[in-house]
Amino acid sequence: MSCRMDTQIQMVAHEEIDESFLTQIRLWANRSSGNVRVSISPPLLRITVWKAMKEFQAFCQKEKKELGIVTGEETDFLATHDAWRGYPRIHVCEERLTGILA
Repeated sequence: MSCRMDTQIQMVAHEEIDESFLTQIRLWANRSSGNVRVSISPPLLRITVWKAMKEFQAFCQKEKKELGIVTGEETDFLATHDAWRGYPRIHVCEERLTGILA
């Protein structure tokens, strides 16, 4: 049975991320998770914000190698998501989204 719960959103920011950019990501995440129905407690969503694509791409390649994940290169999108660690994670890059969020 599903029940309405608040999603615990964990923000992780690498390097010096602009605070107004982080605020926009937090607002988006809170709006997006408002209607989520889950059956686990507590639900967790980790959003990792990267400064530049090269850091995110290096992280992604290293993690896939460590975990034995074989997929294509998903880093060409505005945001990516996975659950390789057993919970949902979203990765966004300030460099990629600059000028898009308003």
